[in-house]
Amino acid sequence: MLYLGEGTTEKVGLAMSDAYKQFLNQTHSHLDSFAESLGKLLACPITIENKHHHLLAYSEHGEGTDSARVSTIIGRKVPDKLIHRFWKDGIMTALNQSPEPLVIAGIEEFGLGRRVALSIRDGANGVIGYIWVSETIRSLTVFEQQWLKKVAVKASGYFSLYDREQLEPTKEEKLWKIITNTYTTADLPATWLNPNTEKCIL
Repeated sequence: MLYLGEGTTEKVGLAMSDAYKQFLNQTHSHLDSFAESLGKLLACPITIENKHHHLLAYSEHGEGTDSARVSTIIGRKVPDKLIHRFWKDGIMTALNQSPEPLVIAGIEEFGLGRRVALSIRDGANGVIGYIWVSETIRSLTVFEQQWLKKVAVKASGYFSLYDREQLEPTKEEKLWKIITNTYTTADLPATWLNPNTEKCIL
């Protein structure tokens, strides 16, 4: 049994706090390094994707993975059926409307374990991506969940390095945005904006 002497618990807490501060002060050469370092610090698999659910970076997962994460990494994109489920359950709407971290229960039929997710934002541009933290190994503390909001701010600075963030959303993604009233004019069919247009994009 490990015994922590008097005052040791406080020292451990301070050391952890210093590690979190140090991460925010570190500079990474690319988003992959950023995700890997974050995964090691939290001891949880990390996935970072753009606003259209295309994979940009991920950490090593070791034993802490599930089939949904494997499918995302192999396909370089979150599976469409899982994206649809996220929209149906209100998960994407919640992430798009608030910068707060969201705890997501596992969805067994899609091979998805428990997650903590939050949006990555870029000022007037709104949501530009998402961070997904897999809790298959351990659960994040409340402090860690709130600290992730600072991580999301830092992550936004790396997105300009990736052309993949400019990929167009699928027709299904546009449709879900319209259904859930989270769309922009770019998501609307051209015929809705210009009655003279002969062809609808949806």
